[in-house]
Amino acid sequence: MTGEWKLGTGASYAALTGFTWPANTGAATYERLVTKLKMVRPIPYTDNPLIIDQGTQSIQVNVEGVFWSETDIKGLAAQAAKTKVGTDGKAQNLMQRLYVSATEYILVRNGIYRENRFATNPLGYPYILTFDAADPFVYTEGLTTYSSASGASPRTATGIANSGTAYCFPIFSIVNGTGTAITTLTITYGSVSLTWTGTLASGATLDIYQDVLESNGLYGLHAYVGTTETGICGGNRIILAESVTGASMSCTFTGGSGGATFSVKVPNRRW
Repeated sequence: MTGEWKLGTGASYAALTGFTWPANTGAATYERLVTKLKMVRPIPYTDNPLIIDQGTQSIQVNVEGVFWSETDIKGLAAQAAKTKVGTDGKAQNLMQRLYVSATEYILVRNGIYRENRFATNPLGYPYILTFDAADPFVYTEGLTTYSSASGASPRTATGIANSGTAYCFPIFSIVNGTGTAITTLTITYGSVSLTWTGTLASGATLDIYQDVLESNGLYGLHAYVGTTETGICGGNRIILAESVTGASMSCTFTGGSGGATFSVKVPNRRW
């Protein structure tokens, strides 16, 4: 492992705000537990039941280790239990990054601390942390971006690759140049299309998130930079399979007389 473990919020390992595991505390270990919701039906006169997978019921991450300072164990427990409070005063899920190295992290929330009474070292503070997880993947820090040049519709991003070992949902970014507003978008990958309808003003940026967004744990969001306009997404989510290389995605838009730049940002993750 390179780099001490970290838990907190931020866009990178270096900028993370939260708790950092002290050096020389012994290597922490973790496991990811995925519980499936299954329906089992017996088949008459056979020993083989029919098992139907009905999707994931829960995803948890368990972390075990030992600290030598009461201050450290209290600090970690407090960070794990942190929540986010909305403007209405209600507690919301706080998505945090659990870095297991300087480059890899897991998205977790709702951490619960407990003393590990089965540990064999009575001199320190052995602990177990249990988190809910947003998904079962380990992410590599940073997004790989593939962009088109500014110009007329359609714009195509080429050479797209997924270097991870798990499928992913790319993030799409459209920057409108100077000129008229963009009112519709169609992003196409093979035979699958994702659409957006709204008003993207001159000079504004639209980011379409197809998967979990760390700031609030929601899915299918579109974020606007430089404007407060809104829009609606439709069609289908676009999936990039693991180990794909040399892929192309195009963006056809209505309006945008000054041209637009279309970018595909790929999150690399592994099982």
